[in-house]
Amino acid sequence: MDRNSLVFCLSALVLSFAAAAAGYRYAALPEGRLAASQVPVPAEQLGEVDLGAFGSVSVTELVTYYLENPPAADSAPRAVRFQGC
Repeated sequence: MDRNSLVFCLSALVLSFAAAAAGYRYAALPEGRLAASQVPVPAEQLGEVDLGAFGSVSVTELVTYYLENPPAADSAPRAVRFQGC
């Protein structure tokens, strides 16, 4: 491997790491919000979810509906076709 390739690879790695380190504070959750997200909340306190055309539905109703009507599992396996390039 020649010197130019090595310099390019190393500089690309260093710049990528520097960009990730600089942008981390903008992408990370604040401490208070992170702590609040790790505490479980009862479904009654979550309020309602807006489902667009279906209107607003409480989280308790959504959980009850899901428990009474679980999603159907596909009994037939899907055909997988590999077509390559």
